[in-house]
Amino acid sequence: MSRMFTARRLKDNEGFMQAYAEKLVDRVVAQGKCELMNEVALRYITLIIADLMDVPAEDLAIFEDKIAASQTVGSQKDGEENPNAVSTMDAAYFFIADYMSKYLDKRSKNPGEDVISELATATYRDGAKPTKEELISLTTFMFMAGQDTSASLLAN
Repeated sequence: MSRMFTARRLKDNEGFMQAYAEKLVDRVVAQGKCELMNEVALRYITLIIADLMDVPAEDLAIFEDKIAASQTVGSQKDGEENPNAVSTMDAAYFFIADYMSKYLDKRSKNPGEDVISELATATYRDGAKPTKEELISLTTFMFMAGQDTSASLLAN
């Protein structure tokens, strides 16, 4: 896994990171105020991870809209009002897993130089391939993991 997040890959991501940070700052300046955690930090982290995973540009807007609708993609903060309701985290997991499944299908047939392609074409040491369920779980976890922590670090 560590070879998937190399200095070169992060360097390649730098242009998107800078441009998106500027977009968020411009939005905040135009509004004259912001709620730092949800309107800046969480959006920024989510879309940086999406870009590292080479999520198609048209889907970035979908993820951003999902965050803006206060159904944060990686949030682990769930309300306790209705114990029978699908938790925010579960809903986010299924939302992301659906997209990751589609990306894995496409990248297994036409791999690129991104994290999802590397996983879609990976084999174990014995030559066996991971199951699609394993890959969906892994890519979804990778996408969601650490978003709250990283966003909190940015917000503080």
